[in-house]
Amino acid sequence: MGQALAHRLRTSGAKESALWFSRAALAIADVHQKDSYLGQPVARNLTVNVDGQIGFLDFEEDPAEVMTLTDAQVRDRLFFAAGSVRHLTQDGRELGELISPVLAKAQDGVRLGLRSSVQRLGFLAWLSRWGGSRASGIGKAIQALKVASTQLVTRLASAELEFGLSARW
Repeated sequence: MGQALAHRLRTSGAKESALWFSRAALAIADVHQKDSYLGQPVARNLTVNVDGQIGFLDFEEDPAEVMTLTDAQVRDRLFFAAGSVRHLTQDGRELGELISPVLAKAQDGVRLGLRSSVQRLGFLAWLSRWGGSRASGIGKAIQALKVASTQLVTRLASAELEFGLSARW
């Protein structure tokens, strides 16, 4: 089964923790590519085995009972960001840069849903400045997802101009 990702993130240096964070984000993206989703993909529910592979725990909850697959995948990304950033030293901008390439692989509906959610939750990032460490973690997660989706929109818009592609944002 392995060690909890939360422990790896807390005990690793900045570069190594960024690598583990990116690997976990990619592992979640792999699950999503198979038209699936997770229950609560927060750092304490992800494991790292001796080979460095990411595993998932905590399947007692089934989001698809109350939402679509797309919404469940958006929820996974929100939970992952909010449940992981408190274990990291990087700021929201740096974390957004780590998330952006992974988000680029998501389906259009997931990217749109995440962007919409981040826009609606933006006020929490502002409010979280006056809260404790957990509240500031939520603000950092929202900032990271906002940076990631903004970078992706910018890249897609550039590709649209350069290659005549049509991006749905």
